[in-house]
Amino acid sequence: MLDASVTLAWLLREMGDWDLPLRELELWLPSVWTPEVWTGLLRAERRGRPVDQQRLQELGRARLRHAPFMPDQMVTQVVPLARTYGLSVYDASYLHLALGQNCPLATLDSALQSAAAQAGVPTL
Repeated sequence: MLDASVTLAWLLREMGDWDLPLRELELWLPSVWTPEVWTGLLRAERRGRPVDQQRLQELGRARLRHAPFMPDQMVTQVVPLARTYGLSVYDASYLHLALGQNCPLATLDSALQSAAAQAGVPTL
């Protein structure tokens, strides 16, 4: 799983030539991922920061699997994770999905990394 922080760092080349092997991966994403990424890209654009257009096209061809959250899941599963680990509901949705899909989580967010470690979710 890939969170918005890693996606944006990759698209904005903040991590140099680090490559994200999108063709090899099937990525599970919570429903908040798309607006988070596009909000970040819009902010970067407003600041005059270049977005790697080739990487943006590659992302568009990736096997992205969006997992919608039902209101009852938010109340019974995601919000309790946010409370337990001191996360935003946005970040807790990534943790919830990583737990549910039993997959590692790629994030640059230190609070989310810490919560994942406490919950037994490997991070990349």
